[in-house]
Amino acid sequence: RVLMLSNDPEICVCKADLPAGHPRMRHRAYAEELRRQAGADSRLTVFVSVPRNVGSRPQHDEAGLTVIPVPAPHRFLSPLAHVMPVLRAAYRFRPHLITAQSPWESGPLALLAGRLCGASVLLQLHGDIGTPEWDAQGLS
Repeated sequence: RVLMLSNDPEICVCKADLPAGHPRMRHRAYAEELRRQAGADSRLTVFVSVPRNVGSRPQHDEAGLTVIPVPAPHRFLSPLAHVMPVLRAAYRFRPHLITAQSPWESGPLALLAGRLCGASVLLQLHGDIGTPEWDAQGLS
């Protein structure tokens, strides 16, 4: 059981014709690999920050992926919006690993949840330096 904290609302997009590199497809592949390596009852649960006007119903996937949108009034406030849902899930779900896709925004909450439920914690660093998207932003 893995609990992940994310800030990429694209993970919530769920339709049949998503391209291979889409965040939802990548996370589905992570869940499938987790099941392959750790057993069919393994699950990847992703808490993701979304704007307030986006629905907040959990999405369950046959691949072992659960996406739980957490509405926040602003991305800056998303760690605060995550506190109770994540701590409640860590207590109920009892993950073996909690991972955060940002050591600054969601990292402190991942550390707290991991400490409270006895899970290992993995803080990730993501970057897009050198990608076409980064190059398109220019120096401004």
